[in-house]
Amino acid sequence: MAPQPGAEVKRGSQGQQELISGLLWMGGGIAITVITYVADIPVYVVAWGPIIYGVIKVIRGLINMVRGR
Repeated sequence: MAPQPGAEVKRGSQGQQELISGLLWMGGGIAITVITYVADIPVYVVAWGPIIYGVIKVIRGLINMVRGR
């Protein structure tokens, strides 16, 4: 079954959206980690979940962008 015309463009566009979303998730996780580390409290939070989720979305986004070309 052959891909429909425009499928690559759609995949590339979805890849860009996923890349941006992943960068935002990573940035949010890093920001939470830095804010709690800098705060004057005895315990800080390392937000692994959002950071790892962001990395996965960035990788998927890059793959979709390359395949969409």
